[in-house]
Amino acid sequence: MPSTDIPMQDIHVLILDEVGTPTVNNTVTYTSFLSPADNVSLLIITSKGALSQADKSKCLDYVEISNPTTNGMVELHALKLHEKYRIDRIYTKQEDLILRAAHLRRLLGINTGLAPEDALLFRDKHSMKEAIRKSGFAVPDFARVYSPCDVLAFVKTHDYPVIIKPTLGSASAGVRVVKSPQDLERYLESEFYDGIDEHGKCMDYSGDMIIEEFVKGKMYHVNGYAKNGALQLIWPFVYLKTNLEFTMGEAYGNVLIPRKDQRWQNLFDATERILKALPTPEDLVFHLELFEVDKAGTQEFVLCEIAARRPGGSIGLLINAAEGGSLAASQNHTESIFPEIEFRLSIGLPLRHNRLDIAKIAQSPGFAVADLMIPRQLGKLVTLPSADAKCPVPNVQYFPIAKPGSVYKGFDINTMNTCARFVAICSETTVEEMEGKLSKAHQWFKEGTVYEQEGNIPQTSQ
Repeated sequence: MPSTDIPMQDIHVLILDEVGTPTVNNTVTYTSFLSPADNVSLLIITSKGALSQADKSKCLDYVEISNPTTNGMVELHALKLHEKYRIDRIYTKQEDLILRAAHLRRLLGINTGLAPEDALLFRDKHSMKEAIRKSGFAVPDFARVYSPCDVLAFVKTHDYPVIIKPTLGSASAGVRVVKSPQDLERYLESEFYDGIDEHGKCMDYSGDMIIEEFVKGKMYHVNGYAKNGALQLIWPFVYLKTNLEFTMGEAYGNVLIPRKDQRWQNLFDATERILKALPTPEDLVFHLELFEVDKAGTQEFVLCEIAARRPGGSIGLLINAAEGGSLAASQNHTESIFPEIEFRLSIGLPLRHNRLDIAKIAQSPGFAVADLMIPRQLGKLVTLPSADAKCPVPNVQYFPIAKPGSVYKGFDINTMNTCARFVAICSETTVEEMEGKLSKAHQWFKEGTVYEQEGNIPQTSQ
C-alpha cells in the first residue's frame, strides 16, 4: 500500500475563456472555486483586462489576449503553457471554444474531456440530429444547405414556415424563420449569401447551414451533469418565450419545473435517452433544448439541440438562486454557487456544497424559481421604474438594467439588449402560478416605462 505521506501531484487545468459580450452574469474568480486539498493549479487564457487580481496572483500562469474566440493565438499560447507547465485538463464554458478545446486536447495528448469527433456531435446541428434520430428519439426533419436549391427543395417538401440557421451557431445568432414565399424571396436575395466575404476570403458555402421544419409546441430546456454518461443532476425549465423571440422584441423568461410536476420526471427520462445516443466524456455539463408536441393525443418530446456547456444568459442565475445563491443580476460576487458547481463538476472535482443528491436540487418538491427578461425597445428610454421601486406582485423582485436617456437601435449580440429583469421565487407553487406572477409584473413595468420615438413623441413600453 503506498505511503500516505507522498504528496499528490497537482492537476494542471487550462481555462479558455472570453469576457467580452455584455451579459447579466458576473465575471468569476476561478481560483475561489478551489480548496488546497483539491491539488489543482490553474492556467488561464482569457480576454484582455478580464482576469481578477485574485486569479492573477493565485493561478499558475495566465495570458490575456484580444477576442479569444476569434484569435488563433489561443492554441499557440496553450502549447507554450503546456511545454512549460504540463496541461492535464482543458475547461471552457464558451460555446465557440468547445471544438477548439477538443482539438487542443488531441494536440497536447490529453485524454480527458471531449475529443474533436465527439465534440462535433454537440456543435454541428446536422451531425447531432442524425445521431439522435438513429437512436429513435424524435427530431424535426432537416437537411444541410449548400445552395439555394437545398432551401427550395426543402420548402417544396415541407411548406412554410422553415428555420434556417448555422450548423455551428450559438444562441440565436444567424437564425432565420422563413414564413412565406415573400419571406423566402427576401431571404435569398439579401441574406442567403451574407456569409460570403466580399474580399474573397470565403467564396462559397460548404454545408455550414442547416434548414429544418418549424416545430410548434412548448419549449423546455434541461441543464445538468452526467458522470460517465449517467445522469446525476438536472435543472429542468420551461421557456416563457425563447432567445429567438427575445431578439424580435418579446420578453423572454424561464420557470424551473417543480420536482412534484410530472414533467420533471418526463424530462429526466428524455434526457437520459438523448445522452445514451451521444458520446459522453467522464464529466459532462450540458444544456439541452426540447419541444413538446401533441402526437396522436399524447405528449412527445422532440429534440431542438444539445450543447456540451453550462447554460448561458440568465439561466445560470436562476440555478444559482435555486441552490441558495444571490438573486441579483449584478454587483454580488460572493454567492457564485452555480458557477462553482459547474466548474468543479466539469473538471472532475467533488462538490463543496454536498448537493449531488438529486432529491435535493430544489428546497422542496414544490419549489420553483423563474425570471422574465424585458427587452429594450427602439428609441430613447425616457423613464422606467427605479431600482428603489418595489414590484407589487408578491414573491417577485425587480432589477432595472438599462439607464434612462440611453438610445437603442435594435438587437445586437454584442450589446446589452435587456431593459430589466424580474425574478420570482416560491417554496410551494406551480409553473402556471409563476407564469401568472411574471405576467402581472411585466404589466406593472410597462405602465411605468416610457420611450421617446422618432419625432419626439413619448410612448409607453410595449
